[in-house]
Amino acid sequence: FAAMPNTWEVVGGAEKGGILVRSGKHLKSEELSERLSTGAQLEEIALEGERLHYKKLSGAGPDSGWISISLKDKKLAVLKAKAELPGLVCFYSGGMTAAQGRSHLKDFLAAAKNVGLVHQLVLGHASEDPFRDCRSWSSYLEKLQEQVDSEKELDGRPLLIFGHSH
Repeated sequence: FAAMPNTWEVVGGAEKGGILVRSGKHLKSEELSERLSTGAQLEEIALEGERLHYKKLSGAGPDSGWISISLKDKKLAVLKAKAELPGLVCFYSGGMTAAQGRSHLKDFLAAAKNVGLVHQLVLGHASEDPFRDCRSWSSYLEKLQEQVDSEKELDGRPLLIFGHSH
């Protein structure tokens, strides 16, 4: 799984017509002739300390290069959207308990963790609390949704849903 890249916005440099862009990551590398405009939207290629290697998504200035994200106490660029891998939500059928379902999914969950899917939730079965009182498929689905919504680390994250049946 590959996460979408982080996106940044240039917030500094308004008084100077944008911020300085260099051809390399080092502060002594060649300065590009054009500045990157305030408000420019950037895709992160690499972040090394306070130096951002970017590809420009919108705005005026060089299509790519290296910038400082801050200068002394002043922010020059801010992280707009931190890319995140999806959360993994698993369910199983066949009347297994949650413990049995986790056991069946153990190797899959471990492999998923190894590729970065660390936020995982195994949903409970209809025969277990808090689902026992569900009298219809729609009430069961509502309870499942509540279970997903209650997991803070999944909040706002795309979900990868995996179903297992034995």
